[in-house]
Amino acid sequence: MNAIYFEGSWQKPFKASNTQQETFYGLSGDKTVAMMHQSESFRYGEPGGGQMIYLPYGDGDLGMYVYLPGEGASVSGTIANLDAKTWDEWTKGLSESQGSIALPRFRLEYDTYLKNVLTAMGMPDAFSDTDADFSGIAEGASIKDIRHKAFVDVDEKGTRAAAVTSVEMRATAVEDPQKPFSMTVDRPFLFAIAQERTGTILFMGSVVDP
Repeated sequence: MNAIYFEGSWQKPFKASNTQQETFYGLSGDKTVAMMHQSESFRYGEPGGGQMIYLPYGDGDLGMYVYLPGEGASVSGTIANLDAKTWDEWTKGLSESQGSIALPRFRLEYDTYLKNVLTAMGMPDAFSDTDADFSGIAEGASIKDIRHKAFVDVDEKGTRAAAVTSVEMRATAVEDPQKPFSMTVDRPFLFAIAQERTGTILFMGSVVDP
């Protein structure tokens, strides 16, 4: 079992008194959500025709990148065209800017099994009753399945997130900086919790209905 837990307080917390009930235009329809607000200086840019902001935690080395696709662009389309090089260019292209951000409170949960994915990626032997070799653990063992669970919870104070990947065995055998920006995240968006210095991503996902 492999697990990661993260709890980070915003370097610049959102004031609960500024949170308002506003409309989020989600994939399944419009809904009213708790929208957090603040005006501050953040690393910000407009790569790929959308808007991107870095909201730091603690001393700033870890933070959340939020990417809002441009009007008419979809999250799924953005993901389909996003690769490591593009993500790196986007994040490194942000610059310190003064402006305002409106971000919904949200909680996501994700649960999936990875056997089919990992088999397709080239490790079918590990799941085979006849071809698996885990003799260093137990004779006649193979992997039954691999399950991955994760959650991310974001509010005015910060973020709590965790992910657990477990292996089940069996015996058988990612604007102009001179002008104040305004970023209202009221439609589907991408986010990533990452280390700014190395670019290492701890959690990444999309929010289509907070």
